Amino acid sequence: MDGSNGNGSGAQAPQQIKTTTDLALMAFYLMRGLELVRATRRGDSQDYVFHYDDPEDLAGDLRIEWINSPFKKFDNEVRTLKKLTNEHRRSRRRKKRQERRNHQPYSG
Repeated sequence: MDGSNGNGSGAQAPQQIKTTTDLALMAFYLMRGLELVRATRRGDSQDYVFHYDDPEDLAGDLRIEWINSPFKKFDNEVRTLKKLTNEHRRSRRRKKRQERRNHQPYSG
């Protein structure tokens, strides 16, 4: 989700506040000089909306740069490893629950 709602305040270049929910993309924007204005939680979820200032309207070009960069590949690899470790953790929990069920004394 990338959106914009321009906001013309300040004596210098008018603010151009845009948003994204993509954590990795926001980190890339910060590395490239865009400024984080605020981060807000989206409802009751653990997701955040990042509001950033883009007065020179660079986000579109930066997004393309990010997609073609090694940073995007790095982000994908981190996500893959996270899925693997989370699945391994879930599998171990299922196995422990099953073992507990198998060792409980009959209560009938």
